[in-house]
Amino acid sequence: MLKSVRVFGHFEKPLFIELCKHIETKFLPANTVLSSEGVVDSNIYVVQSGLLVVSIVEKDGTKLALKNVTPGNSVFSMLGILDVLTGTSQTYEHKVKVVASVDTYVLK
Repeated sequence: MLKSVRVFGHFEKPLFIELCKHIETKFLPANTVLSSEGVVDSNIYVVQSGLLVVSIVEKDGTKLALKNVTPGNSVFSMLGILDVLTGTSQTYEHKVKVVASVDTYVLK
């Protein structure tokens, strides 16, 4: 499953095997928040089973669903990864929230 994720598919075999040693399976009951507004998370999550919903939360609390993440697909915070790479923490106008729509297993 991981090899099919675009980011991982380009890794050399030794690097990919090393990465696999650090993978964790995480269970998210329905309606559990995986990632919330303002929380920096540099992890990549691959949905093993279930469904994640990615939404943008505006300052006034309005939510706009952006994407459903289905099994075999991944979700990660590009903004969080940029913070890790640059060593800074930014405040963004829009906040991203990721919630398990149903009972979901992810690979972290």
